[in-house]
Amino acid sequence: HGDGFLSLPANREAVAMAIDREGLLSSFGIGGWTPTNRIVPAGVENAALQNEERWTNMSLEARRALAKARVARWNDRGQGRVRLRIALPSGSGADRLFSRLAGDFKQIGLDAARVGAGDPADLRLIDSVARYPRIDWFLNQLNCASQRGLCTSDADKDAAAARNETDLAQSTKLQARAVAKLTDANVFIPFGAPMRWSLVRGDTTGFAANQLGYHPLMP
Repeated sequence: HGDGFLSLPANREAVAMAIDREGLLSSFGIGGWTPTNRIVPAGVENAALQNEERWTNMSLEARRALAKARVARWNDRGQGRVRLRIALPSGSGADRLFSRLAGDFKQIGLDAARVGAGDPADLRLIDSVARYPRIDWFLNQLNCASQRGLCTSDADKDAAAARNETDLAQSTKLQARAVAKLTDANVFIPFGAPMRWSLVRGDTTGFAANQLGYHPLMP
């Protein structure tokens, strides 16, 4: 949502900076789940050319101190203590996620309230499987036409130009610019790189992991 405290990109960045991603992911006990604050995770085609991890020169404590100062400046305007509604599905995983986020946000002076997945909210969990390992998929999820949340039309223009560009180098440059604009706008808060996992018996023969999460021979 883009009203109130979240109307400013710097404040949205403050929310993202407050999150202890290593602690969040480790609380689920899933081996190999890599924390990231990149919109396009590593391993996706041309991902290394598009964006880097953010705040690499800052500790978690330093990030939270900066974020807390931004919250304090907002409160000094007489807006009152900020309360963020977080829309999550039901289930123990969502319970754990909310508990971690609420604790992180409290560290910078923000309150959190959990609401249902379909209720009005300030932040909403998006958990989707990428259908193909290209930057286009991630740009499409944050496109204004998707109406999934905040967006930036400037990034959409660059993404559209990249799709229509026949020169690969120029297309890659336009994609990088679109990702940079989305990152600066802080319209999405990444937690970790997407996970793919399969549940099979240990003695199953002929099994091969499928990064895309669906059978390649399906119509």
